[in-house]
Amino acid sequence: MTERSTKHNPLHDLATQVPDGELCPVPTVLATTPAGCLLDTLGITLTHVGVGRARAEMVVTPVHLNQRGAPQGGALVAFADAVAGWASDAGLAGGADFTTLEVKCNLLGRAELGATLVAVASPVHMGRRTLVHDVDVFRAEHESSPQPRRLVARFSCTQLVLSAP
Repeated sequence: MTERSTKHNPLHDLATQVPDGELCPVPTVLATTPAGCLLDTLGITLTHVGVGRARAEMVVTPVHLNQRGAPQGGALVAFADAVAGWASDAGLAGGADFTTLEVKCNLLGRAELGATLVAVASPVHMGRRTLVHDVDVFRAEHESSPQPRRLVARFSCTQLVLSAP
């Protein structure tokens, strides 16, 4: 009988160390992205994970802006999609992988040049074959406010879980 190889998943290992529904800080070594990749170019930084959950930040710079000076919808979708991906990764045990099946994004507000945006992914469904996450994108100053967050975007993502190698 041959033994199946499984890949090590450090984000999942870290996420399982905190109580369900909570987030823990991500060490810099686990938060790095390859130089020059889209996430690096857009300045997207993973800050926290939990099982099926993730939080990241992105500072709005000229590279994010459209012709009218507002963050381009595609930059916001890339930001939210990255966070949903980290949440999916943190929710999967070693050996499993995933690919995106569907995304939907509502652009609800504006962010100014220099604003720090936060994206928080929460699980809606963590099944054996599919994962669904909602991602809220908002200005960092609204994170600890007692008032309801004023969203810049609301994103939903469905992932297909692929078999382990």
